[in-house]
This record gives sequence, C-alpha cells and structure tokens, in this order.
Amino acid sequence: MKFKSNFRIILIIFAFVLAGNLGVYAQKTDCSQKTANEIVIAIYEKVKIKHADQISHVNIRIDEGTVTIEGWVNSKKARKEIEKFAKKSDCVKKVINNLTVGKSGGCGPGTKECGGICIPEKESCNVCLADSSLKGCLTEN
Repeated sequence: MKFKSNFRIILIIFAFVLAGNLGVYAQKTDCSQKTANEIVIAIYEKVKIKHADQISHVNIRIDEGTVTIEGWVNSKKARKEIEKFAKKSDCVKKVINNLTVGKSGGCGPGTKECGGICIPEKESCNVCLADSSLKGCLTEN
C-alpha cells in the first residue's frame, strides 16, 4: 500500500518536472521583433568565436529568413562550420552557402567589392572586421 502511494507521488512530481521542461522548450524567439541586422550580427558572433581570422572576407545577409553567405574561407571545414552556425541561428529558415575555399581574384560583371570579396551589386555589404566588436560592421549599399 505504501509503495503505491510513494509511486503516485513520484509520478506526479515527474509529470510536473516534465511539463515545466516542455514549456521551456516550447518558447521560441519572436522573429517579428528581430531586425535583419540583429540576426546577421548574432551569426557573426558565432562565427567570430571559432573563425575570427575568416570574418574579414565573409559577407552574411538575410532576406525573409533566408541567409546568404558569400566570400571565401581557408578550408572546407570552415565553410561547413560557418554554414552550420547560420542554420542553427534563431529566425533562419534557409541558408545559401556561396563561400568558396581559397582566395578568388577580381569582381566580375554585376558584382561589387565588399571587404575582400565580391557580392551582387544590389546587395548590402555586411563584412565585419576581425578586430571589430561586430557592432561596427561595415554596412554599405
């Protein structure tokens, strides 16, 4: 009899703990309250932790939840990791990874220079310098 009573108490406690944890996981970021710049800076913050040496030639931009990453990196590993950082960021629905491995030369027709990379002429330049606080990212049109 005592065993059943203790078992019920344990089940009730477990149910409350589980319900409380599910509530925490159910909370999502309100993307309508985040600006594109805030999302881009959050991605750069993640990239800077592991790939600060790559930041000066990586441009990240977002349009309606789609992140486009352009520029070049030194390794395939860095390319994959930067894409992963973007994919795991709040408010990102899709990632287009246009990073190349190894430095490329010159900007072709329909592109413009952005830091040390080329991006489409109509896109904004969001390259962050490795020694910047990321709040002072280049934002040019």
